[in-house]
Parts: sequence; C-alpha cells; structure tokens
Amino acid sequence: MAELILEVRDFEDSARWRWVLTEPDGAFVADHQVRLDRDGWQFEAFDDLHAYLRWRVPPDRRVEQEAEIVAEMGEWIGAEVLGAIGPELVARAPVTVRVMVPANPVAARRLVFLPLALAHVRGKPIALRDVTLVVQLGPSGAARRTTGVGDRLRVLGLFSVPDGGRPLNLRGERRALVRLFRELARVDRQALDVHVLQYGVTRERLRELLAQPEGWDIVHISGHGAPGELLLEAEDGSPDRIDAAELAELLDATRERLRLITVSACWSAGPIIADQRRLLGLPTTGEISADDDVTEAITGWGQAGGTAVELVDRLGCAVLAMRYPVTDTFAIRLAEQLYGLLVGGKQSLPQVLAAALTATVTVSPSHACPALSARRSGTCPQAQTREFPQVKTLEIERRAMR
Repeated sequence: MAELILEVRDFEDSARWRWVLTEPDGAFVADHQVRLDRDGWQFEAFDDLHAYLRWRVPPDRRVEQEAEIVAEMGEWIGAEVLGAIGPELVARAPVTVRVMVPANPVAARRLVFLPLALAHVRGKPIALRDVTLVVQLGPSGAARRTTGVGDRLRVLGLFSVPDGGRPLNLRGERRALVRLFRELARVDRQALDVHVLQYGVTRERLRELLAQPEGWDIVHISGHGAPGELLLEAEDGSPDRIDAAELAELLDATRERLRLITVSACWSAGPIIADQRRLLGLPTTGEISADDDVTEAITGWGQAGGTAVELVDRLGCAVLAMRYPVTDTFAIRLAEQLYGLLVGGKQSLPQVLAAALTATVTVSPSHACPALSARRSGTCPQAQTREFPQVKTLEIERRAMR
C-alpha cells in the first residue's frame, strides 16, 4: 500500500492554514491554501459535526436529513478544505495518508479531530475510495522497537461496567468478539491467546494482567467514559475514573509488545466541548446528555480524543478510536471485520481498516467515525500471525452481575 504525507504548515488559526502533500522521501506532490468562511454553516458543522446534526436535525427526519447534510459537507470539505489534495489522494489509491498536525501552537491541535474522511472526490467520500488517514500529532518519532508476535498473537479484551452503567451494549460487543476469536481458532487454526475480562475491571486486576511477562499484542478496551477519561471499576463495583495519563502508565507494562489499542468508550460532551467552542469564537450548540440513547456504545476519539493522543504519545503504538457516536451494530460489525482481517493477515492496519470500513458502512456519517493514529513514520504496525497447528487459548473472567 502506497504512503503519502499530508502536513499542516503555516498555521494561522482553525480556518487558515496550508496543506503540503509529499511522498515519504519528501518529493512534492501538491499543496492547498485553506481559507474557510467562519460565518458559513459548513464551518460550524465541520468543527463539531455530531453536535451540529444533533441540534439542527429534527428527530422525525434524522436519517434522511443527516445524510443530506453530510453529503453537502463532504462536497464542501473536498472543495474548500482539501482542494487539489483530494484528487491526488484518490489517484494513488489504495493509499495510506499520514496527516501530520503540529503540536504547537496549541490551537493547531484542533485539526487532529477534523472529519477529513468525509471529503468527497467525484461524489464519493475518500474513506470509501481506499484512502486511509493516519493522524499524527507532532513530528514523527523514531521507529519503536517491539518484540515479535511470537508463536501466538495475544489479545486482551477489557469490558468495564461500573454500577449504574448500561451492560447490555458492552455485553453484546464482548460476545461478538469472543464468537469471532473462537471461529478464527476453529476455521483458520490460528495460534491465539485471548483473555477477556468482563466486570471487575479494576486497576489492580488490570495491572496484574498487563504485567504478565508474555505481554499483549492487542488491547481492546470497552466501557463508558467522559472527555479524556474512562470508567473502570472500584472493588465495590462503583465507577473509578481513570484519566489518559494514568491509563497510559498502566499500559506501559506491555509496551514492548503492544501493537494496537482499540478504545471503545461512552462519553458525554458536556461543558468541555462548549468551552472549546467559545475559545474558537463559535456559538455553543448545547450539551449532550450521557444518558441519551445515541451516546451508547461509541468510541471516544473526538470527545475523549485526549485519551487516544496520550496513548499514542506515551506508548508509540497505533490507536483506533471514533470521532462520533455510532450504533451498537456498527461498533460490533466494525470490530468483527477489523479483527477478522487483521488476525492471520498480511496487510497493514490501514489496509485492513479500509476494507473493514467498506464492509461496515451503511449510514452517514459513520464512514468518518473510525480514526486511526500512530506516531512513527512508515506504515502502522501490523498485528498478524502465521498459521500454527495449535488452537488458541481463550480465557474469560466473569464476576457475578450486580
């Protein structure tokens, strides 16, 4: 899969910067001067699409009108935000595009969360044209040295449901993943060690699992959360809030082998997003309740984006999360497609994500939900195994439901 570098340069503010597209060796491909109209509805929607759709679309026409708005947004992003860059990306598809956003000035970091994958080229989103974006905050780090996969791919699945949470969504995702790995073992004879911890996901238990000397290749985390934090469980079952830095510290025990973290966490936008919009001079669009049905079973990249950025920065592995709320069906199907293609395959993670997304997307703007981030040059680390005669080990820890 080809790779290109799309770099933010000459950043002035969230409406004005310059894109420069190059080959990995630095050869110039194209550039585009971004000059966005802050007074247009497209700019408001581009900055926070989920909030815009939620407060501007009537519930009785949500599916139809959301699709219309997202399509208009896609044309606008393609023309105004990417300009000449878009056709160059599609012309080189299948391609991985490393989107490099400067860490300074701090205001530039906002660009990490923009839904560039919505951009249309010739009437179709680039996300569905084999163009996979890998977001990177700051300069490329040196290639991180990791241990090999060894004779088995080791996967750790964590499903945290503190008292008062909604267990049904996570239970469905957990069952789907367990069923998937069992099928991989039966049909493909893959050598896998899969450990699933459901309920009782305390810091102490997590610390014990992560400290196992063999290490883990993939860590899948599902649960509820808020911007920049996740909810684990205290010993009595009550919520235990863990911020991004604390989570990264725990996961550091397995960093030598760790290749991919998938973070699936419920969130509430609350006043944090409103404060960010005020700093940008944009009107606030109201608060999103954590108890609302649309916030179930989602991955917190856009709103809990600090978690993903912190994990990438501290651990150096790839992190997959989501910008917007998605349905349970989408979250489960994407995970099934992703891991089904990744385990035992010979393609890179961006290639696998592109294929999984094409097989999963049915409703806008879900094609822009998954966001992949990594912090080293070159393709994202692969998580793959060879075929072995051994059948995988699958261990599930359970605690009596409260």
